[in-house]
Amino acid sequence: KLFSSMCTNPYFEQIPIILFLNKKDLFEKKNKICPLEKYFPEYTGQDYETAVTYIESLYLNSIEIETRQIYVHITNATDTSNIKFVFNAIGDIILGKVLRETGLLN
Repeated sequence: KLFSSMCTNPYFEQIPIILFLNKKDLFEKKNKICPLEKYFPEYTGQDYETAVTYIESLYLNSIEIETRQIYVHITNATDTSNIKFVFNAIGDIILGKVLRETGLLN
């Protein structure tokens, strides 16, 4: 509900949202021990990638605004190369927003 309220809050409507799904390594291990369908009976996948996609869809489907800029990053904060990639992507998002606001980019 917090994610949905942030995405639909008028104060944030022009701001891109970045959703971090952190601890992917732990989620992968836990998913093998305790399958996702135990908590989400409608989930029918069998592997880690499908489970991550399902969790991501729960967040994205919780909002009604389809034009909202939402960037999802599956992360492991202890993986420095992954975090470096994510922060570079965030820099690109911020730069793009600034360029659009100044009229230098459509």
